[in-house]
Amino acid sequence: MENTIFDCYKFDKLEIYPDKYISLINAIDENYSIYKLGIYKSNLSEGIFIHARIDISIPTNGVYRQLDIHSKEDIMIYAKTNYPWTAPSVLFVRNDFPTSQIPHLNLGVSDSKIKMLNPCLYRGNIDEWFYLNGPKVFCDRVNEWFFDLVNGNLIKEDGFEVLRNENSKGIVEVDYEYLFDKILGYNRDYGAILLQAKENNERYFKVLNYEYTNNLSENIIPCIFIFDKKSVVSEYSNHNFNKEFDLNRYPCERRLKFGIEKLRRIIGKTSKLNQIKEILVILAVKRPMQVIGNFSEYEYLSVIMVYDFNSKNCLSNYPIERLSVIQSINSDTLERLSKTQEIDKKTIVMLGCGALGSKISMHLARMGYTKQHLYDNDLFLPHNLARHSIVSNSLVGYPKAFIIAEQIKSLVSSNECRGYYEDIFNIKKLSDGIVVDCTASKRSLYWSVSSGVINFPMVRTEIYFGGKVGLTLIEGKKRNPDVHDIMISLYMMALENNIISQWLNYQDFEDSIYNIGFGCSSDTMILDDSTISNHASIVPHLINKRDKFKNGMACLSYFDNESLNKNSTYLYEIESMKVFQNVDGWSIRIRQSLYEKIVNYTKENLENAGLWMGRIEKSINRITIIDTFIPKDNIRNIDTVTVGKEEVELYLKKVSKKTNGLIEYIGEWHTHISGTALPSQRDLNTFNEVKKNTSVFLMTIMSPLEVNNIVINGDE
Repeated sequence: MENTIFDCYKFDKLEIYPDKYISLINAIDENYSIYKLGIYKSNLSEGIFIHARIDISIPTNGVYRQLDIHSKEDIMIYAKTNYPWTAPSVLFVRNDFPTSQIPHLNLGVSDSKIKMLNPCLYRGNIDEWFYLNGPKVFCDRVNEWFFDLVNGNLIKEDGFEVLRNENSKGIVEVDYEYLFDKILGYNRDYGAILLQAKENNERYFKVLNYEYTNNLSENIIPCIFIFDKKSVVSEYSNHNFNKEFDLNRYPCERRLKFGIEKLRRIIGKTSKLNQIKEILVILAVKRPMQVIGNFSEYEYLSVIMVYDFNSKNCLSNYPIERLSVIQSINSDTLERLSKTQEIDKKTIVMLGCGALGSKISMHLARMGYTKQHLYDNDLFLPHNLARHSIVSNSLVGYPKAFIIAEQIKSLVSSNECRGYYEDIFNIKKLSDGIVVDCTASKRSLYWSVSSGVINFPMVRTEIYFGGKVGLTLIEGKKRNPDVHDIMISLYMMALENNIISQWLNYQDFEDSIYNIGFGCSSDTMILDDSTISNHASIVPHLINKRDKFKNGMACLSYFDNESLNKNSTYLYEIESMKVFQNVDGWSIRIRQSLYEKIVNYTKENLENAGLWMGRIEKSINRITIIDTFIPKDNIRNIDTVTVGKEEVELYLKKVSKKTNGLIEYIGEWHTHISGTALPSQRDLNTFNEVKKNTSVFLMTIMSPLEVNNIVINGDE
């Protein structure tokens, strides 16, 4: 056959072939419009080539755009040796098939010597699709493709297909969003804007988001960005770019000469003009619908033009080379790829840029949280390479906060990220945002709730229990509950939760310097990188959902690499606290529902009393009440109550054991069912006795009229 694939490649007819191809051959024989003509092997690639003829129903008004498509076309259905694990490919038999005007074509057959254009039958993984659907559906899809071809329906409603890059001589990276904003912001329908471009590698150009000036370094070349807001190009034509003349089919090209004149005026001096040998040109071609891979109706085409400013040659005769255009990563793209574009992204204030903090920071950046302020007073040292997000040995010795900030800046070419080589305890004020404390520091926990530096809800995350427990605390609105309240609440959960109890009682004697219940330093913990990554991966999702939490939230991720089937994630909602400020110099915080429960006892006919359970933190003058125990043998009267002893000792031992002493008996409460909450003489006598035996003790009196907290300092 002349002027066909048979002229290009050697085909030998097959009489015998492997049985695995029979299903495909039978499907072709059974198809209503595909007729088998012969079976071949070839020097192209191993496998079989099924020569077939397909009947194409030509529309009554002719083929779309008068393409040279016949009612009967010969095709080759090529099946590789790994069939059916790999889908067959369809090749055009005649060499003059009008591929330059046809979208939805593949640039050759993967893993073969076949470089011919061939129909793209499925948008997605064709091999997976074929294995699930089989050869009969495949043949039907071939018919559908040719039907769509002659009717002009290859470009579907899901977007305009970009031109193929078969003739590309390089790559140019551009920020689609930046270019689109330039188009929208231009005050005329046609435009030519001069931008900067940098050749990062041989024939790899990056368009910078800056306009061109006459005072630039030698590695910067001019980029002429041209566009037409009105004219729409609906035809698909994948032609070669050889001369500037080839660009004339796009209406925006008429602005190119204006761009060159702009460039000439900006540079001004002939000596500078002589240094410019190449000009990068980008055309924004307006399509009738959103372009696939973009988020607007503009398709960006690019060429590199060899241009001589001193030549009098016609512009149309200058040689050009086609470049492939790819999208730069920016915040908007990251958001779309991560499906986080609808989330309000406040500034991330990262406290601690160690193993855990660095991973969370980079996870957030890749989700669109590119505006970050990072604080850490530590240097990146060799042992950090074991589990830090930074893996470059060349960065050892630099501040961790600077390194992470530069990584984020390079990710999105943004200056919104800042690193501070600074001790967090020197911070005077933080701007509004989302504070994420990854310091694993007890001091930091106390500082965050007592210094007054942080005035908006924060997040605290760290790893405990030898790496088995990852804990993330998210404060409620107006920082109530705060991270300290949430932590104390978790301690109390140890009475019913074995994982929490095991964590609180865990002691790693090789790392004995760490305080039980407040985590451990990720800098020296013996722990693998993947475990840290597992815990870190949860935190960004919690930050995304922070506004949906009515109260505070604690997330406990359990990961045991020795028993992977036990791994799980737990979410606990933590209620707000009733707060009494400056009570004898102390802050007293009571779980809201617990407070309401005790207040209700003032409505009864007899007085009642119970034990306060919680923690007393002398370093920040805070008393946190998380629960109460009311003995069953309380002696209740109208005007007095005597606290019983039944099961008290047993209960206190249980709490101490389950929480490793982190929840304690810290005081008592009783009610006055009439009058005020002022202490009676009996109460005063009791206070004096208590004062002899304790350093700090809380006595609370509740009446229908008021609540009176008395902090007894026994050491004063």
